[in-house]
Amino acid sequence: MKNMYDVEKILELYDQSGSIRFVARQMHISRNTVSKYLKRVEQYRLKEKPSIIYRKPAHRKISPETVERVHALLEENKVKPIKLRFTAKKIFSILTHEEYKISYTSVKRIVHEWKIRNTGLNEVFIMQVPSIGKRAEFDWGYAPLKISGNNLFAHVGAWGGIIGTFIPGIVLIILGGLWLGTHQPSQVPLAWSNVIPPFTGLASVVLIVSNFLAYAGMEVNAVHVDQLKTPNKDYTKALLVAFGIILAVFIPPTLAVAIAVPPSKLGLTSGITAAFEVFFTHWGVNWMTPIFSLMVVLGALASVVVWIAGPSKGLLIAGRTGLLPPFLQKRNKAGIQEGILIPQGIIVTILAALFVFIPNVSVAFFLLIASAAQLYLLMYILMFISAMRLRVKKPDVQRTYKVPAMNFVAIVGLVASGLAFALGFIPPSELSGVPTVAYPIIVIAITAGLAIIPLIIYALRKPEWKTISDEEFANLIGAHVTPPSHHAPSPKKKS
Repeated sequence: MKNMYDVEKILELYDQSGSIRFVARQMHISRNTVSKYLKRVEQYRLKEKPSIIYRKPAHRKISPETVERVHALLEENKVKPIKLRFTAKKIFSILTHEEYKISYTSVKRIVHEWKIRNTGLNEVFIMQVPSIGKRAEFDWGYAPLKISGNNLFAHVGAWGGIIGTFIPGIVLIILGGLWLGTHQPSQVPLAWSNVIPPFTGLASVVLIVSNFLAYAGMEVNAVHVDQLKTPNKDYTKALLVAFGIILAVFIPPTLAVAIAVPPSKLGLTSGITAAFEVFFTHWGVNWMTPIFSLMVVLGALASVVVWIAGPSKGLLIAGRTGLLPPFLQKRNKAGIQEGILIPQGIIVTILAALFVFIPNVSVAFFLLIASAAQLYLLMYILMFISAMRLRVKKPDVQRTYKVPAMNFVAIVGLVASGLAFALGFIPPSELSGVPTVAYPIIVIAITAGLAIIPLIIYALRKPEWKTISDEEFANLIGAHVTPPSHHAPSPKKKS
């Protein structure tokens, strides 16, 4: 039975949405319960039944002496062997025998609260959605696990991609095919004329810049290239396979989401979950929605593992050549680069505060994605220029892997990255909630604020920052310099 507050909440949500399913999801009750109370309200309004105003049941007030007695028994448990400790049921029996007035449910509640305060048991962290100006939470769980060098985190990274990306992606493709195969309505037009979006100016194609992040990070795996048996062949094959998998994972599942979820309910952070809910509800297995949502969360966790571990490891190797101050080169007993991971966590925490100041989660999320894409594109521009420069200035370095047609690859990448970088400062036409003038200012502020930090560190570098020998550095990156041969022919002089 619901109290008056619950009934009023049901009516308020139903008046706002007109959807029984929406009310049930928000109130965490069944659709039949929502229908029952809506029907009763209507009957009351038509004078068919008496008032349905329910009073909140009165709870028996527990005396302080009773609570103190429960706490005293729990304190005794601290010195008792595990098998002789008082359980909640045993404590209730003792209190009943001593003629204390308390229910078994109240005893369990007091015991549970005492354990949380005194032992930290059953401690959980649930991500909240705070109102603007109220409060916010930042999860630092990833960084401590990575800093500890825990093998469990490595397993999460290895299996998370399969469980949280491939399996949900394949299921979405299958469900989307079944949806169309059973002649269910599509929420987007599927005619060939709609394959290419209409061009209405640069603002209509800006969203394509965020797609660069779909491929961003592939270069992070280069730190492991020396572990391959035949890097020149295997690394190229690995990149081609990754390219194909990315297309297969992103395009068909995205179409499956688009055909099932109405555009008004799509969000940058909730599209996949909404699609699973639509599909599973339609086929009567909506209990599977939270299962697949949890799998997607695990996949996101796995991607975070890769993003935390890979770049920081490469940055440490470069930093030990004298590019980073000693405190950023600090490693713990497990050999993990905590000097980089902790500042990284602080910076991410500051950026995440954007969700506090922008009430629209999708807008805040896109601003962070756009800023990340700009930073990545800026890094790619520098990387392509550096690659061409090193190929000319250091031709004697024999590396584990050598890019074929370097100049062609670098020029194509440089032009594409430059054009995408320029487009990234234009607010997309599909984005609402941020003023047109404010959008580029926010993106420029985040991009410039983060890009200037390494430039300042580089300008202040000192010779004593170098903590790695040339031989150790060469072994780490899998490269060596071939000494000049005494029998090599002398270069021909120009006439």
